[in-house]
Amino acid sequence: MPAFTDTISYDHLQTAVAAAGIGTWDLNVTTGELVWSERCKELFGLPADAHIDYPRFLERLHPDDRAATEAAVQQALSPAGVGLFDIEYRTAPPTAGAAQPTRWIRATGRAFFDADHTQALRLIGTVADVTTAKTAALRFQLLADNVPVTIVVADAAGQIQYANQQLLDYTGLTQQELAQHWATLIHPDDLSAAAGTWARALQTGEPYELEYRLRRADGEYRWMLSITRPSLGPDGRPSLWVSSSLDIHERRATTHNLAQLLASNLIGIIFWDLDNPLVMDANDQYLSIIGYSREELRAGLINWQTMTPPEFAALDEQATAELDRTGTHRPYEKEYVHKDGRRVAVLLGGSFTEPGTTRKGISFCLDITAQKEAQRLADVREREFSAMANSISQLAWMAEPDGHIFWYNARWYEYTGTTLEEMVGWGWSKVHHPDHIERVLTAVKEWWSVPEPFELTFPLRGRDGQYRWFLTRAVPILDEHGAILRWFGTNTDVTQMRQLQDQLERSYQDLELKVTFRTLQLEQQVQELQAQLAALKAK
Repeated sequence: MPAFTDTISYDHLQTAVAAAGIGTWDLNVTTGELVWSERCKELFGLPADAHIDYPRFLERLHPDDRAATEAAVQQALSPAGVGLFDIEYRTAPPTAGAAQPTRWIRATGRAFFDADHTQALRLIGTVADVTTAKTAALRFQLLADNVPVTIVVADAAGQIQYANQQLLDYTGLTQQELAQHWATLIHPDDLSAAAGTWARALQTGEPYELEYRLRRADGEYRWMLSITRPSLGPDGRPSLWVSSSLDIHERRATTHNLAQLLASNLIGIIFWDLDNPLVMDANDQYLSIIGYSREELRAGLINWQTMTPPEFAALDEQATAELDRTGTHRPYEKEYVHKDGRRVAVLLGGSFTEPGTTRKGISFCLDITAQKEAQRLADVREREFSAMANSISQLAWMAEPDGHIFWYNARWYEYTGTTLEEMVGWGWSKVHHPDHIERVLTAVKEWWSVPEPFELTFPLRGRDGQYRWFLTRAVPILDEHGAILRWFGTNTDVTQMRQLQDQLERSYQDLELKVTFRTLQLEQQVQELQAQLAALKAK
């Protein structure tokens, strides 16, 4: 590098750059003298006649940038280096009441050495206000690092210059590692297509969209939708390429599953537009549910509004309002009028496919006619059972496999004067006699887990406060594997029977006593007769 000469004065240099708004500076390494132009002082918020030296220069730097700036100066002054100085730093934050804002400054310079290149003599350079550009860059970075997509910026040759934080976090790589190993992150099965598309874009300057799998830091490959656009330079050719990628892994899985669902015809699928009552598209299962053909669908002959009986119009309106409000609606039951005129019960659930843009959407449609008929028959059987259970003279109940009673017949409530809320679960213990409750609880807790009928006798308190004796018979209701589904039990009033039994027992005891007395009398009479006979023989 040629030695510094005085042929170009500081004044000449200042004149050359003043028109560009650039400040100049000159550091004499030997004497420590630092000379700033007026523009340089202006950028640092100093008056034109202010004295400046290297320590004061450091004071005028932002505290967070001082160490890096000093390191850059020392590197430029080192004979082992190339002697170039290039750094961006901030001016010191304004003091209270000061009007001077913090600025971003780019400083560039060159060191000049002695003839042997063993000692730096001068460090001369320029400063420029890059606040606007730096602020824009920081705003871009802030935006790029917080959007829910990954962003890559490449130069005109396709070399990666920047990746946002989302992509760094996703890949677990640094900026430098990402630029070097980008191709290794793409799934091997997608690499050829991705590389070919990128090469064509670099050649033609055309934007493109591409789906491919990208390896995450944990090794999982996830599908990405990449949208790549060029930024054109003054010559109309791409100077930069900006690529943003959205993780569409779940969406692709959903699309794949939906495609399988459509093809499987397990449930009906319908595509609709709330602004048009004609069915846009549907799978074969939906057409089978309503009895129409695909030709009739293509001809626009399927109108979901006219297929809906009037009494279900209000439900459709509620679902539409929920769609407009939330983008989806909860499943609800309604009926369609089949092409042959019969009613078909269905369960519908749906959502918009493009919320906020159109009122088009998709719904599933499940034919529940058989289930509704089964439910109707079950309801009939339930009413018949309830009528029968409420007509019998016994108290009746049903319990879960663990003994949690959930139903009693009307006779129970008539006798006990209680309510279901009081009796549900183990509430029945409240009407048991305190002298017998422990015996009953111990017995039933052992029996609940055994799938066999059991019997037990105990007193229950009636609404009048009096206790009557009941015989409980419980029978398990089993599934096809022999597991207990629930228990059904009855309580039969055996008070009169017990009273009769007590009377019989007392009568029997009385009879036994009378027989005993009579036996004794007969034995005494026999003995007397035997004595008389003996006396006669003696004569």
